[in-house]
Amino acid sequence: MIIVRITGDDILRDEIMIDKTILSHLKSSCDVTISKNMPYGTSTEIMTIDVLKKVVRYIKVPEYSEYLEHIINNKFYFSVNYIFSKYKFDKSIRMTLDYKEDLLFFKKIFKKFYTKHPNFSISEVLKYLNLNKKIIEINNHKKVKLKKVEII
Repeated sequence: MIIVRITGDDILRDEIMIDKTILSHLKSSCDVTISKNMPYGTSTEIMTIDVLKKVVRYIKVPEYSEYLEHIINNKFYFSVNYIFSKYKFDKSIRMTLDYKEDLLFFKKIFKKFYTKHPNFSISEVLKYLNLNKKIIEINNHKKVKLKKVEII
């Protein structure tokens, strides 16, 4: 059994990369497959149920389970397969919902796209942000709260 991980704070997903990541995972014999070269908050992780069982069994600090991507992206514990998108984008783009500034960022994105085109894509957002760099600056100074994750 495999799991496609999509979290509630990462609200913009790329269906094309999700499909490619699933196919790559099914072709590999790895525990985990992770899409790379994606804006922060849009990457996808595919894993076996055994990966989750191992994480639950060995995680030292239960609160760190929120940062599962940092745990499963560890070749010491799991065999990891990577698939890379061909996107070109500003690496400071932050597309996750953790702070008030993130909400402001998403309000701008959804105001631009949702009413006219509710099924907009990550590709369309990246093109828009490339032409509207000020929107990236709304939240790109915010950082991940996690310092270090240990499971064993």
